Amino acid sequence: MPTLHKIYLETFRRNIFTPPECLSQSSFILGEMCIIILSRS
Repeated sequence: MPTLHKIYLETFRRNIFTPPECLSQSSFILGEMCIIILSRS
């Protein structure tokens, strides 16, 4: 899972519309929420 979460963070860093919370937190739950938001956008 840490590997997948790292991929999520790398994806967020490349996304202009990424909420700062996604980059500043390392929570798996928050990471999942962010990837869902990213998928819907």
